[in-house]
Amino acid sequence: MRERDQSRVELMVVEDIFDLSGLGLTLAPLFEVPPRWANRDEDVTVVRPDGTAFSARAKFEVTHFRLAEASRLKSPWQIVIRLPAETKATVPIGSRILVDVAAKDALAS
Repeated sequence: MRERDQSRVELMVVEDIFDLSGLGLTLAPLFEVPPRWANRDEDVTVVRPDGTAFSARAKFEVTHFRLAEASRLKSPWQIVIRLPAETKATVPIGSRILVDVAAKDALAS
């Protein structure tokens, strides 16, 4: 990892991946929507299970899930993380997503 990436913190470990037409790669798990949330773009670091890492642009967006999908969620509104320029081959399950502390704090507030 580059030196600037050492200030990043782990946001999540990728448990599942969906390659959605027109939206790009969507990662799971999802996040509950905190108060005063605003969709945002963030630079993230992807650390693959083999230890290799790269930077990617991510979109953190509120999405509504249909009732059948939402039955296992606390709310049908969830924050999803999308990596529009990536593929399932570049972000395998088990990859860690690292972000700046401010991005992680925004999801926790």
